Amino acid sequence: MILIADSGSTSTGWCSVGREGKKRFFTTSGINPYQQKTGEIAGDLQKQLSEQEFVVPPEKVFFYGAGCLYPSPRERVGKALAAFFPGADIEVHSDLLGAARALFGNERGIAVILGTGTSAGVCHRGMITQTSVSLGYVLGDPASGAFFGKELLRHYLEGSLPGHLAEALKDEYRPEPGEVLERVYTGTYPNRYLASFVPFLGKRKEDPFVRSIVESALSRLFEQYIQKLPGDRLGWVGSVAWIFRGMVRELSARYGYSDPLIVQDPLVRLADYHLEESF
Repeated sequence: MILIADSGSTSTGWCSVGREGKKRFFTTSGINPYQQKTGEIAGDLQKQLSEQEFVVPPEKVFFYGAGCLYPSPRERVGKALAAFFPGADIEVHSDLLGAARALFGNERGIAVILGTGTSAGVCHRGMITQTSVSLGYVLGDPASGAFFGKELLRHYLEGSLPGHLAEALKDEYRPEPGEVLERVYTGTYPNRYLASFVPFLGKRKEDPFVRSIVESALSRLFEQYIQKLPGDRLGWVGSVAWIFRGMVRELSARYGYSDPLIVQDPLVRLADYHLEESF
């Protein structure tokens, strides 16, 4: 049996697959090694995975996670997984590689993640060959969930959000200035908090003001990230890409990428990839 995980900062999707191809899916909280130490990650895994009943322990664990692009954070996640699955062969990769394999398998393409965070890179033969700069939600991540949350709250608190949107936001979320600043600057997982406002925008994506925010962010993403990568085959994964898929398609065409593939949840396709590669 193999176990595949696709982890963002907000949630982690898991899929166990046996030789017969039967899949079982479940979800736990997100993991980000830039925000959690090895012990914290191990504790979360112990608490949440202990609730799952595995018929047999996994022989292999393939973990694709946010913040796992570089060796040091990958090692921290790997140690936490090894503590829970001591007999398994464990591989930890970036969520970008997971997105690329889910979108293109072993073929060439540009993979873009739009979830709580943002990342983009070129894949070929099942590996990432080039990436755009990835600065996280504080310095970068245009068009991510955290980015849109920042934009919405900034306009609201500065008083520049149109009245009908400000009233709706106040009714649904009641964001008090003091609470917002505390959650963003001293709270745990501020990126998750910021991204939690995306559904508000998603329900109003045809509103001219919302549309202008989304289109501006996507344009920045194309001009500063995607267009610097070689290739013309483009694919997207993530909840934010899916929520705004209409505008994602429009902007993709505007910047010369026809018929982009947009996948809400890459885990099913990723499980199929490993099922074919492993057995």
